[in-house]
Amino acid sequence: MEGKSQLQDWNVAAALIKAAASPADFGAQFDLGLAYLVNEMFEEAIEPFERASELRPNSVPTLNNLSVAYTRAGDGAAAELAARTALSMDPDSAGSYQCLGNALRRRGDPHGAIDAYHECLRRQPQDMDTHHNLGLALEEAGRLRDALHEQELVLRWRPRDMLALIQAGKVNEKLSDFDAALRMFRRACEVDPTSTRAWECLGWRLLKLGRQGESPASYEGSVTAFQHVVELDPDSVMGNLNLGAALLLLNRPADALPYAERAHQLAPNSEDAIENLRLARERSSDLEPEPG
Repeated sequence: MEGKSQLQDWNVAAALIKAAASPADFGAQFDLGLAYLVNEMFEEAIEPFERASELRPNSVPTLNNLSVAYTRAGDGAAAELAARTALSMDPDSAGSYQCLGNALRRRGDPHGAIDAYHECLRRQPQDMDTHHNLGLALEEAGRLRDALHEQELVLRWRPRDMLALIQAGKVNEKLSDFDAALRMFRRACEVDPTSTRAWECLGWRLLKLGRQGESPASYEGSVTAFQHVVELDPDSVMGNLNLGAALLLLNRPADALPYAERAHQLAPNSEDAIENLRLARERSSDLEPEPG
């Protein structure tokens, strides 16, 4: 996001009142767009930024924010157009190149995104958000070593960056460096113990490790990780599904059953949930004593 708003608390209701009272006021429309962006209301942010751009057509920050809103709302084509329009006005705008890279990634063009991110970094070489996004684009383009280098660069500057920790772990997995992946996922869980995504990644890695036969004890670790997921989000389909699966692998079907039932309740058409529930019920019934 670009531009500084006078709305210190980013209150959408207050911004709406101000914008409605002053429909021809550039600042009021711009502030409303920013308030929506800060509150992750991306589709809603598009209209006020478009109005602000009509009121001040040469405003590069407005076009960049419009591009951000379109990208996050899923419209890569409109996001690309806004970013390229901004660059036509200011060919040296690092922010516009970053927006263009994000738009091109949204459009499924990682190679174009890589070029755009490089242009941004030529102008702002220490922009760690762009280094992270460049790493994502490089990963999508299959350049895994280069992708890992970018995430590691981010972590040298920002050791507690959750996005970089998780992405570095995923790239290490693709490179078959499973020990490094585990270190990254564990570190992410330490940095933010409330992150369900971090616990899911750690649980999956431990579950895969156990299935590969390298460390059967890792099943216990995966159970702990997925328990954290379910505690943080009881309605997590994957958390309940994977916790049930890990408990089944530990031959604890009675413990697995409530999680298998919950996963099936949340996703009744999921083949994995249906199979997990079948196995948990079948194996739990096998453990019941026969009537005397």
